[in-house]
Amino acid sequence: MNDKRLISRRSLLTVLSSTAAVAATSSYTLSYVWAKPSNAASWENPGDVAVGNAEAPVVLIEYFSLTCPHCMRFHRETYAAFRRQYVETGKVRYILRDFPLNAPALDAAKLAHCGGPERYFAFIETLFEQFEQWTGSGDYLNALAKIGELGGVSEAQFKACLADKELEARILSVALEGESKYNIESTPSFVINGKLHTGEMRIEKLSKILNDSMPEI
Repeated sequence: MNDKRLISRRSLLTVLSSTAAVAATSSYTLSYVWAKPSNAASWENPGDVAVGNAEAPVVLIEYFSLTCPHCMRFHRETYAAFRRQYVETGKVRYILRDFPLNAPALDAAKLAHCGGPERYFAFIETLFEQFEQWTGSGDYLNALAKIGELGGVSEAQFKACLADKELEARILSVALEGESKYNIESTPSFVINGKLHTGEMRIEKLSKILNDSMPEI
């Protein structure tokens, strides 16, 4: 197999179906939200894309850029264990927030949102898994369009999302709020129960922070 090729349709559909399976089998509903749940933590905003128990004692907000290699390594090497140990067990509510560092990252974020909230996490995972292929392409928009088509977003739909100024404003407003509210300056940045932690996170370091953030029983 040529490692440089774009992800296959079967691989992307596997990601999409595994996301749905997690939602169906977890003891907590892994809900994708565009409106703030009534019992969500005070720092969850309308429009957030979140997964996990809305009543979890810990809320982790990740600010990320899709062209950030440190973010890529977190999602490849740490995210699965974090999701399994903390999100699926109902301990942590996980919120993803865009913080695009350049135009390709912004365009990739538009693609992820273009697929709709139910496919957002699958697209993020796919974009990080195929990080070298599309970020290193001489025509990254074409590479993104191919990933979109494999995930059910047509080229026409992707072009419409690229031109959607409302979507662009929403993505950029999330980044601006991160700067003003939490002093986000780099990616990845993690806000855990309101406290900022920056830089790459291996599961050991993240687990210590999360465990220390859990309320005493």
